Amino acid sequence: MRGGLDTHIHLQHWSLAGINYHKADIQTRSRYALNAEECEFLYRRAHAAGIQNFLAISTCNRTEFYGSIPSPALQRFVQEYYHSRFVTGGVRFEVKEGIAAARHVFRMVCGLDSQIIGDYEFVAQVKQALKLARHHRLAGTLLDRVANFAAQASKQIRSETNMSAGKYSVSFAAVEWLAAQRATSEINNMLLVGAGSFGALVARRIKDRFPEAAITISNRTAGRASALASALGLATLPYEDITNVLTQFDTIITCIGPQTPLILAQDLPADTAMRIVDLGIPQATDPATAGIPGVVRCTIDDISVFYNRQMQKRKQDLPKAEALLNHWVEKLAEWHQLYASARVISGYRNKLQHLLNVDQNGDTIDRSFRPLYERVRDNGYSGCDVLHGLSSIIEKHT
Repeated sequence: MRGGLDTHIHLQHWSLAGINYHKADIQTRSRYALNAEECEFLYRRAHAAGIQNFLAISTCNRTEFYGSIPSPALQRFVQEYYHSRFVTGGVRFEVKEGIAAARHVFRMVCGLDSQIIGDYEFVAQVKQALKLARHHRLAGTLLDRVANFAAQASKQIRSETNMSAGKYSVSFAAVEWLAAQRATSEINNMLLVGAGSFGALVARRIKDRFPEAAITISNRTAGRASALASALGLATLPYEDITNVLTQFDTIITCIGPQTPLILAQDLPADTAMRIVDLGIPQATDPATAGIPGVVRCTIDDISVFYNRQMQKRKQDLPKAEALLNHWVEKLAEWHQLYASARVISGYRNKLQHLLNVDQNGDTIDRSFRPLYERVRDNGYSGCDVLHGLSSIIEKHT
């Protein structure tokens, strides 16, 4: 450790900066969304900048960054990247530090800060972000413990509350929204754009919910679309042909996040009758398509409003879920206090051994320090207690 204690393990130095659906509309979130290659670039950039415990998370309802660095410096790091992409607009990032940043992660992993309450699809996205952090050697002890305690909180909330009751998720809610539209018009011919993991989930849901409808899948990588279509017995459409045949479909679902919209208002005739479900960030369809008289366009924000009205059972268990989450946040704080204190005591132990030049009697010093470790473990950190304990040990050996 140079210059004192290693701040990478100190929770109070861990910061969050980002935007989410609470204060940023879908157009803003689209501008700040990151694809896989951009996330990879940011991890490399964070490694070069020496930012430990770094995470970059970009989903349909948030783009957020975490790191063991003061929040003003983290904001500058992020804003410099977006300026390089010519993304401007004066968006105010949400900023949290220390235990508040950790609690934010807990709420996301536990489904309490999802647009659809209790949606646990975010867990897989956190796992992918952690995988990248570990690949770039940015995941330290602190980040691992935050993720571990959050996962345990999520598991307990799912098992002891109704927060996971029913199959409520973005994919499920989107299909249910479509089913509700059948009251006004039939759904006979559907196009699904996107055959990734989320697109595959949506494909299976629409096949089960609309068994009589003709369903076609398209994806930028044709092989992935073919594999999914073959598994489900569906048709395929070359990605480059989509805009040429849009009017053949009465329903289009997009599960991709292209940097520029795939479907523009000018691609649809004025008399088009169609439902568009855009589940991507950035959005794959031009918001102006909603202005065409016969088009009904639904986004991820509309889906969340639609389905949160129908989730009273989950909402009734929110206080219990919050209490369980707080319990695990406290467990994290206790671990951090013990971990940080133990490192302080260990540092003094090493210095004392060095000063006394008693390498041959290291076991004796270990035995002297053991009661102090145990007192901190059992009773928590107290600066006076530690100083008193250190004084007693020094007297014993001098």
